[in-house]
Amino acid sequence: MIKIVVILITLLYHLQVGDTLEHSYKEIPLDGTITNRKEEISGMSSYQDKLILLPENLNGYYFYIPFSEIANALSTGDTILPVQKTFTTRKLKERYPGLDGFEAIAFKDDDVYIMVEVRIDGKMGGLLLWGTLIPSTMEIDVPEDNIMLLEPPAQIDNFSFESLTIKDDQLYIIYETNGHKTIEKPYQYVVDMNDMSLDTVSFPHVDFRLTDATSVIDNRFWMINYYWTGDKETLGVPNDVGIERLVEFKLGYNGIERSSSEYITLDNLDNPHNWEGLVRFGKGFLICTDKWPRMVLGYIER
Repeated sequence: MIKIVVILITLLYHLQVGDTLEHSYKEIPLDGTITNRKEEISGMSSYQDKLILLPENLNGYYFYIPFSEIANALSTGDTILPVQKTFTTRKLKERYPGLDGFEAIAFKDDDVYIMVEVRIDGKMGGLLLWGTLIPSTMEIDVPEDNIMLLEPPAQIDNFSFESLTIKDDQLYIIYETNGHKTIEKPYQYVVDMNDMSLDTVSFPHVDFRLTDATSVIDNRFWMINYYWTGDKETLGVPNDVGIERLVEFKLGYNGIERSSSEYITLDNLDNPHNWEGLVRFGKGFLICTDKWPRMVLGYIER
């Protein structure tokens, strides 16, 4: 009888958590304004030979780091001072007083796409902004009319769209929670960047939060899958232990599906991290927190 109970507990655990590969991360030392917890870095992407870091708060700037400096820091331990550049959105806060913050960023050549979390008339929503990164100055400019309001698949306070990724001319906008207890039939928005027309695509049930996505390679991309135990009641999950992991998806004829790759689990449960940004780098990933436990930029080796 005891053996049967152990088997059932093990089966339930793997249904919920999945097979995993445990990894830790190597921190990349940073200096300057970006280390202030009030910056709350909430999105990352790559542009040419640079890592782009987007603060959550509307403050008129973003940061970038040349990948060469990151490679050097990983081998030498040198501290990096990220470059701060202008990010213009033309009185976005005045036009949308319920703006909560910037959540994700992605690039198609010099075109930039940004997701914003917003409250309108007491309901959660998402704003898709698009503009240009000017290569000569590295400044980001978003015209006033380049904005699209998106209704989330579910109305859950403080949950919106946290991730963007691009395949060819298709921009995928991924909602933050897609669990069995929060959404009956998950779906994600897809924008045709040629004419900015909007469609939807099916998505699997994935418990916990999804907070950023990598670029797409061979129709596959990775996402941060994060669980803070304070979300237990909101997400309707039984877990009493936090989860920090990466999960891979694939684009197919039937929409977005889970790939067969194992989870990459970060062994940080003694000191939880609120991971918000994820970018491919070499054979691994760059990952960052917002402000918990502090601003951290790390490298995960595969």
